[in-house]
Amino acid sequence: MDTRVSTLKSTDYSTQRRSKVMAMAQGGAAAFVLVLAAVLKITPIALIVTFLFYAGIRAGTALEDRATAKDSRALRLSKLFVARETSDARFAFYFSAPRPQDIYHVTMWLEALKSVGHKFLVVVREQQHLSEVPVSQEFECVTFAGLPVNQRLLPASCRAVFYANNSMFNIDVIRGNTKMEHVQLLHGDSDKPPSFSPVSKAYNKLFVAGQMAVERYANNNVAVAPERFRIVGRPQIEPQDVTPNNRKTVVYMTTWAGNFEDSNFSSFSQSIKILKTVSERGGVDEIIFKPHPVSQKDPNWESVRTQFFDLARTAKIPVKWAEPEESPFELYAKADVLISDISSTIIDYLHGGKPYIVTNPQGFSDEVLKNYPSVDGGYMCSQNADNVADLVKLALDEDPLAEERERVRQFAFGDLDRPRGEAFREACWEIISKPVKTSDMA
Repeated sequence: MDTRVSTLKSTDYSTQRRSKVMAMAQGGAAAFVLVLAAVLKITPIALIVTFLFYAGIRAGTALEDRATAKDSRALRLSKLFVARETSDARFAFYFSAPRPQDIYHVTMWLEALKSVGHKFLVVVREQQHLSEVPVSQEFECVTFAGLPVNQRLLPASCRAVFYANNSMFNIDVIRGNTKMEHVQLLHGDSDKPPSFSPVSKAYNKLFVAGQMAVERYANNNVAVAPERFRIVGRPQIEPQDVTPNNRKTVVYMTTWAGNFEDSNFSSFSQSIKILKTVSERGGVDEIIFKPHPVSQKDPNWESVRTQFFDLARTAKIPVKWAEPEESPFELYAKADVLISDISSTIIDYLHGGKPYIVTNPQGFSDEVLKNYPSVDGGYMCSQNADNVADLVKLALDEDPLAEERERVRQFAFGDLDRPRGEAFREACWEIISKPVKTSDMA
């Protein structure tokens, strides 16, 4: 049982002195009994009874310690909030999600948040996420696991709380910390329903990539006051090298099926067909496949993996499964053409200006596709993906959508003419103030 409340060692539960003394006494007594048994030649049954008695006492002591550790969570958190390492935290980043794989919602924002220049807290509701957040000098990670709602309070030094999804538990933090600004970042900008959820109106500010995101709410009848939006671009994305090269790489990334039919745009069920079709067509030197991490829950996961490695052994060109540590942003840089589903993936990739192909497993008509402006700059697959290889060739050779893609790119990102992350940092400083450097105070 993990009883930690944070990554700060001083908040770890320390076994009570009485428990330590009892453990030592029990160990000494057990050793004495064993020696006595050897001298007096006590029967094995008596030894077993003695051992079981000792084990029962030890188990009871351990359970008591665990219960005490659980009961002391709030007290240990209160100590955390006055500790030297955290007492001046200017903001918090709150996260709640049921699956361990969802921790990427947090990790994708950490570098951008560190660039703001203030110490902060990463707060996770579930204990399982505590060990998944990378260790850093700029922040400590805290968990609210096991605490009642009325004790999920943040230090008074915090001026804002950032969020990366629309978890139903975010509202507890918003209600419990009413004097702070609550900022929704989301974990990607896409044309899928989570990116225009009515729940967004619960937050004081919505940080979005560009005007496309702002208009998406209105186009889907979600009324959000204009002053709540701040266009910050995508500070995670580094400028990409678009210099043509002789080696052509296709990256194929699927989204996950989602919890509801209206957000299921995944082509995972078509993935082997798409990979095989592209690998058999000339003009491509390498294919890299990266399915969404939550696709591991898909009932066809093992079948797809088996078929993939069979294809990789027989394909005429390298067909690779992306390494676990390869981030989507690293793969965008490698790709000459991206194949993906309607999702934040194609918008993030669009930042680099390179061609992309959009799958259409739902068979959306042209009229329906007007609801998804991010696809306007991409080459659209047929429902059965039979034309995917032709589209790859078209994108690599002629690329007739280059001009339209640039229009969509300008629409999607509002900071293309500024240094990376500058718009994001300025938006944060408006809420929590710009950090004062020692040189500024001289």
